Amino acid sequence: MSENVNKVNEEQVNAVIEKLESKDFGIYFFTLDTKGNPAAGVANIYEHVKVLNELGYKATILHEKIDYKKFGNEDENGLADWLGEEYANLPHVSIEAGALNIGPQDFLIIPEVFSTVMQQKEVRSLPCKKIVFSQSHEYIFELLPLGRRWTDFGFNDVITTSTKQGDYLKTLFPSIKSHVIPVAISSQFKPSSKPKLPIVAIHARNQSDVAKITKAFYLQYPIYKWLTSKAENGVLDATVKWNFNKFLIDENGNLVKYLPSSVKPMDSEITSWIEGK
Repeated sequence: MSENVNKVNEEQVNAVIEKLESKDFGIYFFTLDTKGNPAAGVANIYEHVKVLNELGYKATILHEKIDYKKFGNEDENGLADWLGEEYANLPHVSIEAGALNIGPQDFLIIPEVFSTVMQQKEVRSLPCKKIVFSQSHEYIFELLPLGRRWTDFGFNDVITTSTKQGDYLKTLFPSIKSHVIPVAISSQFKPSSKPKLPIVAIHARNQSDVAKITKAFYLQYPIYKWLTSKAENGVLDATVKWNFNKFLIDENGNLVKYLPSSVKPMDSEITSWIEGK
């Protein structure tokens, strides 16, 4: 009897190894629905999924609800509006849909803030490798119960973004294995031969934070006051109400137009003006 059990176990192990060697396994990154609001941490998760798919791995965005907002409409933005359709078209799967099929060869990666998800019975019973994705030390204890560790829920590995944070995590969770993957810098922030355009972009989680930032910004950078005050620029008054408001300035330093956040960066109104059409 024991020989048969050992044989079955050996066959199962060999089957898992074969799947791993042939990239026949899934990598599931759990994330929240930002409802069309930009979030750097979520963008970084999507970048990982995008790169892994380009390398031939089966990486998927895992989310809770079926109505995950990938594409926007006239009333509200979706993921594609702030991150791009290329990311919205990546593989997605909903827990609510009940189609999740995770095996021992798969990997489940959950951000540090979702400790409530880690401790769910359904998640703890999954036979896969479970990994924490820790991008910010501020969220480690956000929802983690007092006296508990990620390892209590079967998460024995953590991916983090810096060696310093990896060392900090080791002081909190001594037995956890830390893996550092630095955040990639977008090509938009690398040297380019294209002419530089003056852009002022303020991003914050809450609308009230935008006001706090802009007030300090006024003091340090008078040009911002010039942009938003007709008395200064001679063209228009503008109120920055949310992220990604846009000001078009010509080559002579004259303010031409103000566009709200609802206008996409690659909208024809902007690109045609830049191209002189």
